[in-house]
Parts: sequence; C-alpha cells; structure tokens
Amino acid sequence: MKNGNNAKRADGYNNNAEKADGYNNNNNVKQADGHNNKIIKADGYSNNNVMQADGDNQKINEEQENVYDLILHRFEIFKKDQKIQQLQMELENLKMQTNEKKENVLETKIRIETLKELIPMFYGGDQFKNWLLILKGVRDTYKVDENVLRALIYNKLKGKAKEWLFSNPGFMAEPVDKLLIEMGNMFQDRETKIDVRRKLQNCVWRSGEFFAKYYNEKLILANGIDLPEDEFILYAIEGIPDVNLRNTAKLQNFSSKAELMQAFKNVELPMSSG
Repeated sequence: MKNGNNAKRADGYNNNAEKADGYNNNNNVKQADGHNNKIIKADGYSNNNVMQADGDNQKINEEQENVYDLILHRFEIFKKDQKIQQLQMELENLKMQTNEKKENVLETKIRIETLKELIPMFYGGDQFKNWLLILKGVRDTYKVDENVLRALIYNKLKGKAKEWLFSNPGFMAEPVDKLLIEMGNMFQDRETKIDVRRKLQNCVWRSGEFFAKYYNEKLILANGIDLPEDEFILYAIEGIPDVNLRNTAKLQNFSSKAELMQAFKNVELPMSSG
C-alpha cells in the first residue's frame, strides 16, 4: 500500500516534471520567438535607418552639387562682366585716341593753311635769300616741326624751283636743313663772305628809322653767310650812328639777337643824329 502511494506520488512528480518541462519549453520557445521578432524588427529598423541615411546623403550631395554649379555659374558671370568692363575701357580708350588723332590732324591742317599765308612763293629767281629768311622766321616764331615745314616748302615752290625739286626726288627725303642748303647752292647768288661782311658794315641805322627795320635788313645780310650770333650782335651795334645809343648797347652785353631786338625795337633814331 505504501509502495503504491509512493508510485503514485512518483508519477505525480513525473507529471509535474513533464508539465514543468512543457512550461519551460513553451516559455523558452515563446521567449525565443519574441526575441527573434525583436531582432527582425531591429533589423527592419536598421534597414530603414540605412535607407534613410542613404537618401539623406544623396540629398546632401545633390545640394552640394547645386551650390557648386551656382558658384561656378556666378563665377562665369563675374568673369564675363570683367571681360565686358575691360572691353568697354579699351573701347573708350580707342575712341579717345581716335578723337585725339582727328583733332591733331584737323589742328595740323588748320595750322598749315595759316602758315601758308605767311610764306611767299619761290619761283627759283635771285630772291632765295629773302625767301629763306622768311621761311626760317616762320619756323622759329611758330615752332614749326620738320614734317610741317617740309610740306610748306613743297607747297611754296613754283616754276624753276619746283622743276628742280622734282628733278632731284632724293631731296624730298632729306632733312629740311640739308634741302635748304641744296636749294641755296642752286639759286643763291655767289657772293663771297667778304662781300657780305662789307655790306654788313655799310648797313647802318638811318635817321627817322625804327630800329626794327634796320635790324631786319642786317639780319637778311647775315643769314646769307650763316653769321654766328655773337658776330651779328657786334655788326648790329657798330651800325648805330648815335654814340650814346651805341655805347649803351655795348654796356648791355647782349647774349642773344632776341635781347638786342627787344631792347631797341621801338626806338626811332632822331633826325638830328648821324
């Protein structure tokens, strides 16, 4: 009887153990399944995060590319603006240079037309010295440059003088001073320096005459032999007949013809002198 109770009790224990095993197994399985479900959910969440992160990165890259394109576009516009400004400045400078050239050409043309009225025609006669004196006077007074003076000379040659120039075309390219020397060799009277100096001595300031007229006559003679300036001053002073005026001129120690002319140009020699 006791053994039967023990057997029953053992069977009960076994049943309890089976129940416990079943409970444990079921709970463990359920827990495992729940854990697996959580892992699956976590994997899904991670996948969503990865996909979202990829999308964000792509969006950021696109925004960066857009910003880069915008900056590049602005830079290209900036370069074009700079180029346009540079071209505009170059165009303005070109316009200014063109206008200056036009003004210079017009001014030169007007100046030549004015100077032409001051120089007489030269036909190749025996008046070369006088014509040369006038030409040099215009050159010195108006500061005429080489090219303008050459144009004036060509314009004022007529008759034999023009024929001579065209028969020697090489002279057209020569410096003006050399051209004038060649013209002098061709047309100037063959007076010796002694003859010219004698004329300079005989040329005196006459009573009732202004000094400027006497000075110009003396200057014409001196230009015929290219008399040095200091010698011309001496000849001009020696030709003053009034002793007081002559001594006054000597005391001034004039260093140039212009100073002498400036000092006496408005002086008229009194009729009682001489």
